Amino acid sequence: MTLKNLRELLARYLPQDGRPVVAYSGLFAIARALPVESRALPSALLDVLLDAVGARRTLLMPTYTNGYRDGFLDLDTEPGNTGMINETLRRKGGTWRTASAFWSFAARGPEAGTLGTLRPRDAWGEGSLFEWIQTTNAHVLALGVPWCMCSFLHRAEWLAQVPYRYLKEFSGTISLRGRREPLRERLFVRSLEPKAQNVWPRLDDLLATHGMQRVALGRGQVAEIGAQNLIQAVLSALQRDPLAFVRDPETLRIHFFPETARTPHGH
Repeated sequence: MTLKNLRELLARYLPQDGRPVVAYSGLFAIARALPVESRALPSALLDVLLDAVGARRTLLMPTYTNGYRDGFLDLDTEPGNTGMINETLRRKGGTWRTASAFWSFAARGPEAGTLGTLRPRDAWGEGSLFEWIQTTNAHVLALGVPWCMCSFLHRAEWLAQVPYRYLKEFSGTISLRGRREPLRERLFVRSLEPKAQNVWPRLDDLLATHGMQRVALGRGQVAEIGAQNLIQAVLSALQRDPLAFVRDPETLRIHFFPETARTPHGH
């Protein structure tokens, strides 16, 4: 696939309908499928993505970090751990970074400044960037990565209040846009005892039934789904079975739903 082909594909997947775009990206699986020198590829792919998004709407890409060190995190300088394309956007002039010690995003476009002011109590809850993504029905794009790498899936876990996660508060001081401020946020973290691990079985098939578009690229993919369709797909599965997307669900079921392990006679 050429960059021109990719630009045309993204134009189909991300029509100019005013909806923002949330892109999850990775190079490893698709680099050999694109005729671009490796060092130039992150910038080239970002340019194609920015062209598809356009100047009149907002692009978001995750720039997650591992949190505070000794109670402090400089979000102006701390690299994200989510890949080179995302980091290229973060460093680009005019990009905002949202305020979170763990779940920050690089935001570029007309709503980036507003998103940069969000200070939700719960990282995936009311008033959060994740809620905004759902409310605006953003295009969720997977560029070179599988859907299991899409952190927006956790919004559905939050809405379902899955039993294998619990609230944990983190607080410290961040530096953002040259200003230091205290930050408190609650994360919906996975249980460690028993250990819960997301595995997202049959996720592609589930999303495909809710409008996901996909084409293979190298050993990866380019895929898109609306945020509200994604939430509907995952939330409906969680409502049927709260343990639908974790490893070893029966062990967790015995712990979190012990009544299901009892015989009809209580033995």
